Amino acid sequence: MSEAELMELAHSAWEMNYSYTTLTITLLFAYLAAAYTVGRELTFVQLAICNILYLILSWLTIWVQYMWASQAIEAAHLAAELTSQRQHRPAPIEANMLGLVIFGFCHFGSLYFMWSVRHPKTE
Repeated sequence: MSEAELMELAHSAWEMNYSYTTLTITLLFAYLAAAYTVGRELTFVQLAICNILYLILSWLTIWVQYMWASQAIEAAHLAAELTSQRQHRPAPIEANMLGLVIFGFCHFGSLYFMWSVRHPKTE
């Protein structure tokens, strides 16, 4: 593949990564909205189903984001090896893991939010 084709592949992979980022954010805020509006009225079974589906879908979107980022970075590295004109080398995949870790903490935070809605502190 030529450098242009590899860069096109990298940009396409980043676009898919960004699409899954918006899906992850949408899923997160939909769960928070559901927790805030109906969290207290859910039965245990409804809550369990909701939480299990939420965890599966959220971690699936984070994993897919990681896969697309890995492909984008790999294609960018291959393109960078083909030319000596490029001044900046692409970032390693570890640099992009920070965002995915932050999303993971946000999902655990949303579960804590559901817990705090269902078990409010009485003062």
